Amino acid sequence: VCLYASYAQAWLSAGGSLLGVTQDAVEERGLAVGAAEIVGTVKAPNLEKITALQPDFVLLTADISGQLALDESLTALGIAHSYFTADRFEEYVGMMEIFLRLTGKTELREELIEQPEAQIASARAKAQGKAAPTALLMRASSAGVSVRAGDTVAGAILRDLGVKNIAEKYPSLLRELSFETILQEDPDFIFVTTMGTTEKAARANLQTLITKNAAWGSLSAVRENHYFILQKELYHYKPNEQWGVAYAKLAEILYGE
Repeated sequence: VCLYASYAQAWLSAGGSLLGVTQDAVEERGLAVGAAEIVGTVKAPNLEKITALQPDFVLLTADISGQLALDESLTALGIAHSYFTADRFEEYVGMMEIFLRLTGKTELREELIEQPEAQIASARAKAQGKAAPTALLMRASSAGVSVRAGDTVAGAILRDLGVKNIAEKYPSLLRELSFETILQEDPDFIFVTTMGTTEKAARANLQTLITKNAAWGSLSAVRENHYFILQKELYHYKPNEQWGVAYAKLAEILYGE
């Protein structure tokens, strides 16, 4: 049973099978999970439904409190389980090494680990010897727009490619989006990720932010067409075997010919 869509996708790519998944795997990611049962939501998984399936192993994310709370119960019930975080490629590699050992499909290592590894090495090479650009990274959702740092997939890749995220210079931006600070820093690039099932609402909130701040068009990143809404599958969800593609696309934007 897997309680996080991105890890369910990774488990399937490693040759595993699923008895149960959370709602996000089907509704947000559209994964082909066959006859797997829905065992609640990603924030509120249903322990009773999980145990009824008698799984060999339960995969959870360490980033959600509702899943951390299951540890004691799963342990008491004798159900093998493990928590993962995969916001960086190295964390993804560690997780996949475990998955491939469990499924016995070690022949998939080249496709799932080594190929993206080579793409990432090439992307990192593009940044060598180049001046470090500055960037503003934002996340738009139906709840609003916020500034993000290196604790996200996109943020981790940008940092690894030598980008200076202005939120790390001004942590206050993480609590409150200050357009005055953004104008003052005038970042070279602006990147936006979107989240949630309501893409239209996320983009509407982003447009509201832009409309409310008349000076948006004066930012260098906007004037020079260095403003990008990033692909959700690569930069909000965990990119899994597409980590190399995610790096390559950003490296091309930042340091391309």
